[in-house]
Amino acid sequence: MKLCSPVVERGTMIRSRILDATLQLCPRFSLEKAARLLLRLGADASTMNSKGWTPLMKASSMGVTSLVRLLLDHGAAVNVGNEQCCTALMLAAGQGHTDICRILIDHHASVNVRSEFHWTALMMAADNGHLSVVRLLVDHCADSDLATDLGWTALMLAFFKGHITVVRYLIQMGTDLNIGGHNGLTPLMLALNCHEWDLAAEMITNGACVNVQNTSGWTPLMLAASAGRTNLIELILRSGANPYTRNQRGITALEYARRGRHSEAEMILKQYTDYRQDEPNDGLMEICQPWSFSNISKNSWRYTTGISSR
Repeated sequence: MKLCSPVVERGTMIRSRILDATLQLCPRFSLEKAARLLLRLGADASTMNSKGWTPLMKASSMGVTSLVRLLLDHGAAVNVGNEQCCTALMLAAGQGHTDICRILIDHHASVNVRSEFHWTALMMAADNGHLSVVRLLVDHCADSDLATDLGWTALMLAFFKGHITVVRYLIQMGTDLNIGGHNGLTPLMLALNCHEWDLAAEMITNGACVNVQNTSGWTPLMLAASAGRTNLIELILRSGANPYTRNQRGITALEYARRGRHSEAEMILKQYTDYRQDEPNDGLMEICQPWSFSNISKNSWRYTTGISSR
């Protein structure tokens, strides 16, 4: 009997591997009945292939709701990640499978777990414009202020792909608009660079810092002035922008309006700066440090020098 034991053990191991490997194929072909049989015969609901994918991840990504439920009922691990540390929830969110995301969350899927490059389920949904999934995740406490390894938030990823409805929803839900990504760009700077003037105005109204500078020293006021957007220039100035700030080339917003031959914009900026020169020089303005977008501090700057304090 002892001589047969290794043979029996090896046979059991081979059988188990066959069952698990076959179970991995079920999501691809939506084979719920076959999966049910395999699980009854002892297949592991949390088995992983060579790339760390489980049947639950495949079913979640492919939108096979019935199979997702079956695997979860048989104890499939919800929060494990594949070789890129992507979970079933991330994969479902990226594909826009709202119902599956809801099922996974009901089974205690973590909404803020992060992948290899610090992506979350919310980022994947926002990046692909799946508003219903974004709403679901935010309703379940997904953190919209988390950023990727390059500093991009879910809002910024949605903006890059042109998913403006997602961007507006995240703004309404109170996403931090002063987080800077690659090259020191905040959401406001991105909107201005892409000439999304109405969206930029909405961001300013919702608390976007107007004195932020990118790595070249450009401010929102400079971008608006160079395009001659008078209404936006007035809004930025009313929101506390420093009109004397210079970029790395030593140029102010007024000079950009003059170079672009935007006479009305030039007049507004000149009138504003002339008015400001008559005010006391020890005033305090709330400005964002140009190289740190997460901190907002109070700094005084003299109107007559033309240079903001750093």
